[in-house]
Amino acid sequence: MSPTPDRPLGACPDGRGGTMFRVRSRVAERVELCLIEADADRARVRERRVEMTPHPDGCWEAWADVGPGARYGYRVHGTHEPAVGLRANPAKLLLDPYARLIDEGSRRGLVAMEQLRDVAPDGSPDPRDTLRVAPWSVVCAARPAVASSRPPLPPGGRVIYEAHLGQLTALLPDVEPRAAGTFSALRSRFLIEHLQRLGVSTLELLPVAHWASEIAVVRRGRRNVWGYNPMGFFSPMPSYCTSRDAGAQWDEIAGAVAALHAAGIELVLDVVYNHTCEGASGDPTYHLRGLDNHAYYLAHGGEYVDASGCGNTLDAGDPFVQDLVVDSLRHWVAMTDVDGFRFDLAPVLGRRPDFSADHPLLRRIGEDELLGDRLLIAEPWDLGHGGYQLGGFTTPTRGTPWAEWNDRFRRAVRDYWRPGHGSRAELATALAGDRALWGGRPATSSIGFVTAHDGFTLHDLVAYDEKHNDDNGEHGLDGSDYNHSWNSGVEGETDNPEIRRLRARRQRSMLVCLLLQTGTPMITAGDERDRTQRGNNNPYCLDQPHLAVPWAAAPDADRLTGFVRTVTAVRRAHGALFDGQWLVHPGEDGGHAVRWLGRDGGVLSSHDWHAADKVLQMHLPAAPGHGSLLLALNGGAETAGLRLPTADRGPWRMLVDTADDTGPSPGTTVADRMSLEPYSLVVLAD
Repeated sequence: MSPTPDRPLGACPDGRGGTMFRVRSRVAERVELCLIEADADRARVRERRVEMTPHPDGCWEAWADVGPGARYGYRVHGTHEPAVGLRANPAKLLLDPYARLIDEGSRRGLVAMEQLRDVAPDGSPDPRDTLRVAPWSVVCAARPAVASSRPPLPPGGRVIYEAHLGQLTALLPDVEPRAAGTFSALRSRFLIEHLQRLGVSTLELLPVAHWASEIAVVRRGRRNVWGYNPMGFFSPMPSYCTSRDAGAQWDEIAGAVAALHAAGIELVLDVVYNHTCEGASGDPTYHLRGLDNHAYYLAHGGEYVDASGCGNTLDAGDPFVQDLVVDSLRHWVAMTDVDGFRFDLAPVLGRRPDFSADHPLLRRIGEDELLGDRLLIAEPWDLGHGGYQLGGFTTPTRGTPWAEWNDRFRRAVRDYWRPGHGSRAELATALAGDRALWGGRPATSSIGFVTAHDGFTLHDLVAYDEKHNDDNGEHGLDGSDYNHSWNSGVEGETDNPEIRRLRARRQRSMLVCLLLQTGTPMITAGDERDRTQRGNNNPYCLDQPHLAVPWAAAPDADRLTGFVRTVTAVRRAHGALFDGQWLVHPGEDGGHAVRWLGRDGGVLSSHDWHAADKVLQMHLPAAPGHGSLLLALNGGAETAGLRLPTADRGPWRMLVDTADDTGPSPGTTVADRMSLEPYSLVVLAD
């Protein structure tokens, strides 16, 4: 009895006062459906147990005379031998992996989390009953799929804006306090107009599905804030909604998506299918471990394979996991009309145990009628053997090919704009999209970024040489030690005007490289507002006010925001050059011709590319309906004299000068020679 559209997993009300419950376990000897009645604070809790009927394919089902709003869970009876990976323990109430709503009760502390462990100190099944402290599944009414309203892409293609929903909306000036940090706040006119003026086509949110804090994080007196620790794949995080009613939550999310679509903005969700909140083998048991540890997790005997760095790894080769992933993705699309997904540590989805782009799960996602035409973005690395797979997501889709985060772009741009590192050859490869990686896919497959949620903000990238993660409570051991950053002369904040000007110049220079690359640019929320994390490159467990995007007027932030608007306007105005075609040498077919020039205006020879000189000119000749475009860059510490190539339609007009705090005057023209300040670039058009 494999799940089909007419026999879905989870809790399915029949419209006649009852509900059919289905859950999967191949190893269970008995499964009990537990129907729960309780008062608001769980002071008095009663359960009614219903025996479930097994079927040969591992599906268990039972009907009960309850409807939407009923609380429930499962108890699994069977073998408990953790040494061989068998973890049945009926004392532990288990969540439904397909739960559409999760009731956690009051926030659970360490005592409750300790009770959720399924193994006692002596290795026997832990006998403590978790009915009162476990999260409960909630029956939800069926809902029809929302109508699609997906917007077209603007000239110049996608510009992605990655954001944490809470931190993005916490300080919006036109949002009521009760709605701050929720999906309702995405309808803010202030926010939508900011994104439109910024040139953003696509808002990408950090995880919004129900997650839990890790027991080690709670032990340190903190909580998981970013959401990369999933508990429920079908249910929204309650704190991201203004209502606790499931129907109202989906209305709120779908309404936010529709409002963004009406403004021409896509919404992409970050999803985590590489591990779950159950963590390592000694951590709390919530659902999959107790249902069928063998089916859901990669393991050698009783030891988990940890390709996620989070204690466990989902087994994408098992049909149970494949159905869970595909069904939950389809659920989010049907309920919200979301435009796509970014897959955290995506190689896990293609492990057999080594990665294969032809993996059944990747093929199912790409070929699915609801999913295959959405934007599918891979974070193309995990922590397992052979886990770095940049360029490897060649799985066919029904629409747009898979896109991937391109960390080579990040490294090349960061290194070019700091002394003693990088080269013009590496930067030119990054700006051109690194075509050799992508196996015939369009240039838009490369999502180039300079910063992301994990790592330094753009402000901190030019203000810190070292991470400063003491607030996380991990003694500075968390977060990357390899940030490719330069503090511009002083560690941390400073009032020195020369250093502040240098930092602002380097920020602007990196933003131009980001926004005028051949691939798809991704901005991190708040970088355009000069947002700082005070040198913390991994504040996943902090919810401090300074981490929110600062919307209040401030001279430095306002200037930087205006600068980003200027550069994205250049990208849109020259949209024909950013249409997904690659940059090719003059005379080659299949892309836009580009000439790479040195400081003397001559074409760089093979010998020139290996020189230490960090002066580079990137000349894109005129396309139909557009004049030519010229980027001239100086990544060195000394002023550079330049001879410019002859403009196609002459003379050159200055569009962007990162050395100028105020920006060039409209219509400023440039002769055939000019000087470039250190760590600066200019963008010219004819």
